[in-house]
Amino acid sequence: MNTHQSERTPLVLRPAVYVMRRTRMGTKITAIALSLLVPMMLVLAMLIAELYGSLKFTRGEMTGLETVNAMTTVVVQLQAHRGQTNRLLSGDEGVRGALDKTRASLRESLRAVDALSKRYPDLQLASRWPEEQSAIEALLKDAQPEQRAVVFGNHSAAVTRLQKLAFFVGDTSGLLFDPRYDFLFFCFVCLNSAAW
Repeated sequence: MNTHQSERTPLVLRPAVYVMRRTRMGTKITAIALSLLVPMMLVLAMLIAELYGSLKFTRGEMTGLETVNAMTTVVVQLQAHRGQTNRLLSGDEGVRGALDKTRASLRESLRAVDALSKRYPDLQLASRWPEEQSAIEALLKDAQPEQRAVVFGNHSAAVTRLQKLAFFVGDTSGLLFDPRYDFLFFCFVCLNSAAW
């Protein structure tokens, strides 16, 4: 290295220039390749981890959606059963055939939700669903006309409990809230404070 070039090279870089001039070409190329590949591999690993997290969250949403849809079917059929039972207990015997069909489809829907609660333990339905299922199955039995108001009230209470249970499934599966709620909350606070 001549003196003129040494004076132009900043003092901080002089050791690096000295090492690079005395290193073989193959070693230099390897060092440059590693300096490019190592950060690229780190970014790739972080990207894969992010994609896996997104995939896991999306799968949770899909299982929650499947279960909530099955529960919604039960709610709709239970409401139909409530109306048909009320009509039957009011003396309308013509509704008996439709009531029997509704009971059969309601039993099938209950089995579907039961299977989903066992298939997806992450939804935490194992402790909640059996009690609700038993309460609904009890409503499928014939009642006496004088029990009409009580039976109607029991149906309505079961519908309300099922709606709350569907809300719980939405919460545990990630359907209700965005996984990045902290950022959205920050935006909400910033926008609301800017409006004042």
